[in-house]
Amino acid sequence: MDTVIDKASEDDGPVRVAEIGAAMVDTQMIEDAADKTMELFKDGFQVADIFPALTNLLQMAEVAQGATGEEKKELVVKGAKRIYEKLDPDISKWIPQWVEKKAVNWALEALLPHAVDWAVGLAKGKLSISKEA
Repeated sequence: MDTVIDKASEDDGPVRVAEIGAAMVDTQMIEDAADKTMELFKDGFQVADIFPALTNLLQMAEVAQGATGEEKKELVVKGAKRIYEKLDPDISKWIPQWVEKKAVNWALEALLPHAVDWAVGLAKGKLSISKEA
């Protein structure tokens, strides 16, 4: 669970931070990344926007100073949850409404962390989609 505190900043006044593991992360960074990512959905929820949204969240997490890989992954999941809550998309054309909440929670809690690991592995050259590799 996050601990949210106000941290005094000599330059800018109080800064909202979330304690995620051992790292202190500016919650405004999470909100800004989520808001930036929301621009992708200005024409409504489109499945094709999911991977660009994930890319935005991964880029946001990458600059979280002092955060471990697991903590960065948690930031991505938190950002994705924030976006989903703000969008509140009607996905009933793909998933029956009675199962929507369970499916979304499964996607965000179980599937997304593995997708993050996969994307990071590709970015770091640890994985290859080429048959020759």
